[in-house]
Amino acid sequence: MTSILKYFFSFSLLLWATSIYAQSSQTTVNDSAAQRRVQLDVMNKVNKNKYIYQGAYLNLDIYDPIATLFNGGRFQFEVSADVSLWQRLFPAIDFGMMFMDQKNTDYRYESNGFFFRVGANYNFINFKDTRRYDHILAVGVRYGYAHLGYKLSDAVCTNTYWNESTSAETEWKPVDTGWVEFLATVRAQIYKSFFMGLTIRVQTFQHFYQASTDYPSYIPGYGVYGSSSTNWGVDFTLCYQFPYKKKPTL
Repeated sequence: MTSILKYFFSFSLLLWATSIYAQSSQTTVNDSAAQRRVQLDVMNKVNKNKYIYQGAYLNLDIYDPIATLFNGGRFQFEVSADVSLWQRLFPAIDFGMMFMDQKNTDYRYESNGFFFRVGANYNFINFKDTRRYDHILAVGVRYGYAHLGYKLSDAVCTNTYWNESTSAETEWKPVDTGWVEFLATVRAQIYKSFFMGLTIRVQTFQHFYQASTDYPSYIPGYGVYGSSSTNWGVDFTLCYQFPYKKKPTL
């Protein structure tokens, strides 16, 4: 009986010692993982501040091509590119083209041209989780410029007194115009290097480079002319991020 108690006590002591060792080992593993996590956080912060260049993006607007189905003869497309500096500042350039041919019973209006915008965005979210996936929530400013030509043809003028109708048309007329716009944009990763973005634009301070007695009804990149001193615009974009460097991950 004494021998059994002795062996039982020895076995219990061995189990207790093993448990203490396992807990100590687990604590060491947990401490090591925590230290590694802290090191990676520090590394992320150091790398973020160390490297100015944080990637380049190519953006394709899909809103305008879809809206073409409802625009009655107007087609416009737009692409843009921006570069991430410190994941804070995003210099950007936009380029697009427009083709327009609208007809009704009284006239035919034709116009085509191109536009570009230059400016920058400022990203407000730059903490660890968003930095890992390069999400942005930003505001920005652009200066826009458009060159276009337009003409009016098959315009029917009716003389009610003589009950006669005549047709009139104008020559093709070139126009150069500019404007300023302010915007808010959000862009989020959907799969690896692919992102989706939504941009809302407020366009104002529109001006023409040449004075004229008549002006186009629609300006590419800006919108309808003359209806208001301020225009609103929306872009829904698909974005591709060009690979640039590996980032530490947790």
